[in-house]
Amino acid sequence: MSTTMPSLGTNLRRLREARGISQRILAQKIGVSMPTVSMWESDQRRPVLKRLNQICEILGVSAGELMTGAKSAELAGLLAQSREQIARFLGTSPDKVRIMIEI
Repeated sequence: MSTTMPSLGTNLRRLREARGISQRILAQKIGVSMPTVSMWESDQRRPVLKRLNQICEILGVSAGELMTGAKSAELAGLLAQSREQIARFLGTSPDKVRIMIEI
């Protein structure tokens, strides 16, 4: 069964609304226009790294949570479990397995 991760825009909107922050307020705090925030949330554009870091700070989340929707502890647990499974399959130890995530 395949599950699709929510997009960056979907996560941004969900996290922003959960904290009661309007697009206008977020835009003001970051120093961008409200249409820019709207384009991020509709996945028409992606914020540059500097803006991503500002968003994370304002929303109180990690970049991983903003990008994937998963909390840092959940993501760390999933990665550890995946490393162990891959290592077992290949007959090596989990510390020899490196996982790269491209988003």
